[in-house]
Amino acid sequence: MTAADPKRTGLDDALARWRAAGDDLQRALEAAVAAGASLAGVDLNGALLRGARLGGAQLAGAVLDGAFLEGADLQRADLRGAQLHAAFLWGAQLGDADLTDAVLHGANLHGVDATGACLRNADLTEVMAFKADFTGADLTGVRHDSLTHWPAGFAAPTQETP
Repeated sequence: MTAADPKRTGLDDALARWRAAGDDLQRALEAAVAAGASLAGVDLNGALLRGARLGGAQLAGAVLDGAFLEGADLQRADLRGAQLHAAFLWGAQLGDADLTDAVLHGANLHGVDATGACLRNADLTEVMAFKADFTGADLTGVRHDSLTHWPAGFAAPTQETP
């Protein structure tokens, strides 16, 4: 994406206003998403985005390590390859989101609605997913371990051995 790309420019402008004026990061990101800006690769490490409306956002490769996304709307979001180490996604909406190759190691997915989400080859090691809904989700190749806590009655996906 070049600097002349209007979608990237909109994001850069929103983030610049946030940094310069102490504007609300969540509002700035929601406005950027509403304007069609790409957030691909953006560094939101530790961001406080409780209840953020980021449905359909382009967040491929974004760094959201330790981000607080409780109750966030990330339905249909593109989170391919995103880094979500220890992110707090309690009650977030991830329906039909694409989390292919995403790293969610140690994330809290309690009560997450991941109906129809694609989690192919995602890292779910040490994830807490109590009361999460994975109905219709693609969990092919998901990595998990003995510290991954699945919803009660959920059959953990089988893992391929190398």
